[in-house]
Amino acid sequence: MKTEKHIGGNLYGSTNETQIIDYLADHKKMPANLNKSFVLSFMEDKNFNLILFLPNETQNKFMQFTFVDFITNEDTLIYMSGMFKELSKQDYSAYKPAQNKVDDVLYMLPTYRALAGYKKSVEEESAEKVKVAY
Repeated sequence: MKTEKHIGGNLYGSTNETQIIDYLADHKKMPANLNKSFVLSFMEDKNFNLILFLPNETQNKFMQFTFVDFITNEDTLIYMSGMFKELSKQDYSAYKPAQNKVDDVLYMLPTYRALAGYKKSVEEESAEKVKVAY
């Protein structure tokens, strides 16, 4: 049973430790060492997954964020990059790597879109022209 919660746009999150550990084990991505924080990211179908382990937290040591069909909605990636940037002011070693992973995807977004044959809608192109004008 999935326990992901819709955060907004195409973004879903989960803090279900058992489910996240099972997911990591099933995909052979479970780190051998759980003594320090880590961030894992990977693509699965059209989704971008980001998993954080925060050993210093008393609750929610594991967090999973799933960006469903991530190439169609860069706003959630931008939002999460900003959120991790702010959180890294409190715990740099835990959140800065997460920000870097999201920023890498943002940087590569045009390439992912080209590989997927993604075409922008008329509304998206108009909005982009307005952004450039200002």
